[in-house]
Amino acid sequence: MHSRILLCLAAFIAAVFLPSSGWTAAPVSVTNLQPNDTIHLDDHWLYQSGDDMAWADPDFDDSQWGSAHTPLIDDVPGEWTGIGWYRIHLKVDSSMFGKVVGLAFAQVAATEFYFNGELVLSRGEVEEGCDIHNIYIKQYGGPHGIVLADQDYQVLAVRMSVDPNHGRGQNREFLGLKMWLVEFESTNDHSIDTYMLVTRHQMFFTGLALAICLIHLLVYVFYPNVKANLYQVYFTLSIAILCFAPFQMALEHRVHGFMLVGALFKLAVTATCVCGLWLINHLLYPKMPKHFWFLAAGGALVGLGGYWLHQSLIYGFAMLVLAETTRVVITGLIKRKPGASIIGIGYGLFIIASMYQMMVDMNWVPNLWEGYFFYYLYGVLALLISLSILLAWQFTAAKKDLEVQLDEVQKLSAETKRQQEEAKKQDVARAVLVKEKAMEIEKARDLQRAYDELEDANRHLKETQAQLTQSEKMASLGMLVAGVAHEINTPVGAINSSHDTLARAVSKIKDTLDNDCDTECATRRRLFKYLSAMDDASRVIESGGDRVTKIVRRLRSFARLDEAELQKANINEGIEDTLILAHHELKHTVQVTCNYGDLPEIACYPGKLNQVFLNLLINARQAIEKKGSITITTEVVNGFVKASIADSGEGIPEDKLQKIFDPGFTTKGVGVGTGLGLSICYQIIQDHHGDIQVESEVGKGTTFTVKLPTNLDELVENT
Repeated sequence: MHSRILLCLAAFIAAVFLPSSGWTAAPVSVTNLQPNDTIHLDDHWLYQSGDDMAWADPDFDDSQWGSAHTPLIDDVPGEWTGIGWYRIHLKVDSSMFGKVVGLAFAQVAATEFYFNGELVLSRGEVEEGCDIHNIYIKQYGGPHGIVLADQDYQVLAVRMSVDPNHGRGQNREFLGLKMWLVEFESTNDHSIDTYMLVTRHQMFFTGLALAICLIHLLVYVFYPNVKANLYQVYFTLSIAILCFAPFQMALEHRVHGFMLVGALFKLAVTATCVCGLWLINHLLYPKMPKHFWFLAAGGALVGLGGYWLHQSLIYGFAMLVLAETTRVVITGLIKRKPGASIIGIGYGLFIIASMYQMMVDMNWVPNLWEGYFFYYLYGVLALLISLSILLAWQFTAAKKDLEVQLDEVQKLSAETKRQQEEAKKQDVARAVLVKEKAMEIEKARDLQRAYDELEDANRHLKETQAQLTQSEKMASLGMLVAGVAHEINTPVGAINSSHDTLARAVSKIKDTLDNDCDTECATRRRLFKYLSAMDDASRVIESGGDRVTKIVRRLRSFARLDEAELQKANINEGIEDTLILAHHELKHTVQVTCNYGDLPEIACYPGKLNQVFLNLLINARQAIEKKGSITITTEVVNGFVKASIADSGEGIPEDKLQKIFDPGFTTKGVGVGTGLGLSICYQIIQDHHGDIQVESEVGKGTTFTVKLPTNLDELVENT
């Protein structure tokens, strides 16, 4: 379509402003040009195939060159090789010296213009075998002002390249270059007027499409559930590009820019057709047909490949989609779909104008109105007007529906008001009953609150009593252990003292026998035998005394009744003291493994911690039915002392782990446990600002981990 627009512009200017003056003999005479005068440069061109920049020199001897009627590929003497030069000699009247003349041209090629040896204009990238992307496709390219030199004979040389196969594939009426010399100022003014006309058409139709696009976009933003507005945004945006691109091509002077805008135009053609079909299907039918998506996918491929595809392929696909759209509109009219008549009128005019425009561009039908090239724009205008009418009709219909619904709401409101008055009368009668019931409920709530408070107090009392009982038991145990240790310590001291006396006596007897008795004396030998037995007994007494002394020391260390205040202690030693006390429970069936870390002495309540360790060890022993193992591990981690006691017992089910530290809860049988041991342990660890955690897996065992801060004294002072 864009090629046809430019061709019509050139034909219009040539017909009105460039009347034919006939052929002239070589060289071409250039005399005083008046407005509307033109000199056709269609005769006596000299041609030479190949490429040599010396051919731009006005003094170059071109007498051996062949002659050509015009710089068109069809008029080339011999076979076109892809690149060549054209030269024409001008005889300039002295009255034209120093004046500006207009060089007007129409071309489908890549060209460079040299006037008197100087490059004055270039369009496209001239190179041997240049493809379509280097060709500057322009049906009207002027006028371009050139200054005539102060000499009688001057030379215009044209360097041109084009691949005839590519060029002819774009549906052009000619391939090559057509040129005129015109009076510059009036022709340039008319060219400006023409560009202004093009610009006005571009701005009006593009702006109208964008305005309608913006309206539907705003409506969709506020009412996103109405998808038709979103589809109209896509459709009108495609129309805006379709109106903008061909006119922009007429104003574009860069090859790559020209080709990119052309590709955008092809994309807009396919997008407009596909989005229009999408919109109409959505407006007329509740569900999109499956074959539409194949057309949409094909449109995406064709539109995105427009830079490389032949324009006739684009138009062919567009005609296919427009035919499908026509079928959809006609079906909607037959089925009397709402809004189908409005859509049918606007879209019908758009289809007729667009189909005719495409057929004119592809030279399938003659242009009935010579010099006019805006057919499709008025089809676009009719379509945009119909869309606006459809939008207004939809809003009007929505408003009418709203008014009907409002009337129904008013009727319902009156009925509701009557029912509310009746309900108020019933509410007055009901209010008395409700008030009486409320008073009764309030009294019941007061009784319930009192009962709940009594239950809470009773529960706290039982928990406190149980904890006090357990604490009293542990205190009594500590006093008992300390008393037993004291009572045992006295006879142990007597045993140790007697052992010492016996050992010294045996030693003196041995010394006496060694000094005073004959070596062979039988009595001496018997005495030595008795003394050896006494010495063995002395060692047994010494070993037993040491063991009893060690046990007594550990018992006194465990009791620590004199250490109720915060003191420095080593956790490893406390665990060892506890193991001594629990030795009789563990020695036959449990293997105890101790992995002590290098622990510092920390501030703590040693007696209470020993109570925690004893409870955890006894619980671990009771969790092992026959034989098993207990592993004790201590270490320092991030400012905390950690002590872990892991057993290989039966484990604790996951649903009971959350209650393990609750007072009264126990996993042991009736009569085996009170359910207070772990609760007391938890409270002792909380008093130490520490933490106790449990991990268990049924059938594999349980691990209790105690974490104690190393700076408890500082924490206590801060609180």
